[in-house]
Amino acid sequence: MRRTKVTDLEPKLDLLEARRQLVAMRSLHSHDRHVVIEINKLIGKIAHLNRPDDLAHEKYLIEMIDETWRTVDLKMKRRSRRP
Repeated sequence: MRRTKVTDLEPKLDLLEARRQLVAMRSLHSHDRHVVIEINKLIGKIAHLNRPDDLAHEKYLIEMIDETWRTVDLKMKRRSRRP
């Protein structure tokens, strides 16, 4: 995909919305301390940011968020397998 518009070169990640979703997920899984810890780590890392600095920073943040979701998902799956 070729980026030709100036707006295509600016970060689009909405960190406020990402934090809202993280808080909602944390509330949903408040009974599982391991999940809450993982989510809190990410919230702490992005809490001071208003928006990504550039596209590389945005990509890094998206990867960090994705990694947290994968970790949370893995922890929930492991927990559901326990008797």
